Amino acid sequence: MKNELVSVIVPVYNVEKYLSRCIDSILSQTYKNLEIILVDDGSTDNSPMICDDYKNKDSRIRVVHKKNEGVSVARNTGLDLANGTYISFVDSDDWIEPNLYERVITCINEKKADIVKYHYVVEENGVSKNTGCNYNYTGFVDKKELISILLAAKIQGECWSYVFKKELLSKSLRFENNIIYGEDILFTVELFLIANSIYFVEDSFYHYFQSNDGSVTKNANKAIEIIKTICIVYEKQKMIYKKYDELNNIVDKCTATNLFIKVCYHINKIYKMNKQKEIESFLLDDEPFRKLTKNVDSKKIKMSYKVFRFLVVHRLRICLRAYGKMKCMMININK
Repeated sequence: MKNELVSVIVPVYNVEKYLSRCIDSILSQTYKNLEIILVDDGSTDNSPMICDDYKNKDSRIRVVHKKNEGVSVARNTGLDLANGTYISFVDSDDWIEPNLYERVITCINEKKADIVKYHYVVEENGVSKNTGCNYNYTGFVDKKELISILLAAKIQGECWSYVFKKELLSKSLRFENNIIYGEDILFTVELFLIANSIYFVEDSFYHYFQSNDGSVTKNANKAIEIIKTICIVYEKQKMIYKKYDELNNIVDKCTATNLFIKVCYHINKIYKMNKQKEIESFLLDDEPFRKLTKNVDSKKIKMSYKVFRFLVVHRLRICLRAYGKMKCMMININK
């Protein structure tokens, strides 16, 4: 097996409770040729000190301290500094299995793939959920099949769920730094369209930690901002796909449908907070959101989403209000 350098980029912001768990899981890798780049994004807790302590213990660790500019800029900072042949991202409150990079590098060398994609486990309230298995593919996939998989939303945007060759990066391919949600979707789509091949590993190597601390979905206004950002991602994602002539006729509905499902997830969170009145006007009057909703392929969404879409498209305010009340009631019953 070729002993190529893997650059592991970890954006860090106020995660003193979880940071050691994350770094320890990287240092415990059976594959040792790693460059670990910790990008402290202006943390105000003990995270900077923890980063420096680890740097003093292991020469493979590099630490960057910078002002707070968000996770996208932190990841881009890591990309600009990375020396590895391969790139990996790990979020600072998550952790990885000890054989992740050994398995990935073996796959890359044996299968000659540009990207290796793996499953992940969602960790929430002390419970591990194998909900990160959002594709049913195993093995090698070429360019043509990869495009079909992307359009079917079988690959989500989690940039920490794959390792890729650094040579795929152009100087312009970086994370969008002016949006608060979906920046990894745009990066992943563009990166995967550049790649000629991908290898899907059936195992779960990544642990995605979901904390309820400071969740944006506890705030209806913040949730609306996320939905607005999804609408921006919709337009930007269409622009990425339309660089490829063969995608022009099918991309719009596929992209709208995939992102509409994400919107509905956040809408349900708002209903769960019993704050449907706060978003009613937005749902019916926001033109970018209505444009996305109109372009959804209703055949590919479940019935409750179809009903919600119909009410929004036809601006049925009273019915939408009744729908919201019903959703709140059903959520409370199922608690």
